[in-house]
Amino acid sequence: MKRFILLFFVLLKFFCIYAENAMVIPFKMNDNGNIYIEIFDKNFKYIFMFDTGSTCNVLFKSGYEKVKQGFDFDIEEKLLEQVKDKNPVILDSVARDYVKSYIKVNGLTIECAHFFNEKIRFAAKEFIYRPQVYKDFDGSQFDGIIGIDFFSDLDNVTINYITKNIIINNNEKINNSIRMEKLENTKLYKIEVLINGIEQDAIIDTGSMLFFIRPEYKKTKTYTEQELLDTSDINNPVYKIEESQIEVSLRIGKYSENVIGYFFDEEKVRSTEAGKSFVKKINIIGNQIFQNHVIQLDFEKMEFRIE
Repeated sequence: MKRFILLFFVLLKFFCIYAENAMVIPFKMNDNGNIYIEIFDKNFKYIFMFDTGSTCNVLFKSGYEKVKQGFDFDIEEKLLEQVKDKNPVILDSVARDYVKSYIKVNGLTIECAHFFNEKIRFAAKEFIYRPQVYKDFDGSQFDGIIGIDFFSDLDNVTINYITKNIIINNNEKINNSIRMEKLENTKLYKIEVLINGIEQDAIIDTGSMLFFIRPEYKKTKTYTEQELLDTSDINNPVYKIEESQIEVSLRIGKYSENVIGYFFDEEKVRSTEAGKSFVKKINIIGNQIFQNHVIQLDFEKMEFRIE
């Protein structure tokens, strides 16, 4: 069969937030330490994990099945029409198999705009549906992931782990602030921390339950974003780690505490190949550290705060 490229973008309009004044989104935490929020459309309730360590907004299979019912047309039939238009002699059964294979391997980019909770209507953001990449989440409690890019066009986002609220454009600023830097390709945010007094970088990751410490934590080392994404050496750590965890002193600005840092175990922790590469080269600060605090990501001033 003649090969061709199928380009398809479903324009749905999902949610970002119109928020000039502070708005509050309640969240919950499950037994695994994941933050999640509940939102709605006219037909369904959705449960989304809030993950500042996610490079994008994601629909899992359950979320995709719900979302596509909001169209006045069938997404997969529309794709089928495009396939047949490009190759009129193709058999119907072959075309349908191609569409299924295309979605499985390449997924779809979906933009949506009909979601709300009790107080907020959300505006447009792109979500991706990649069934092959996120197949391990099929059957989970979540319909997808809201990544940090979802909020990054706002002034700031405050996550209050004590009251379990996400506050959008909070006018109350936390005093303990440090510089925050955006990795442009992945859209993730990193900060500088001290581990046992040694300066090094860390990713702010509310999708991680734990504080993952890199093997070279005893050295000051900064990687370019491309080096962080390079997966060619993920199976060859710089040196062998005998422990699975270690107690260290962690300092973030004025915040300082002795904490347990965990070394990443590929057999026990679910991650993409790029994620495995990241965690071996840069520290990942998750909800283990944040859970009794209030944190704030200030996108306007590019500052991170914790109290």
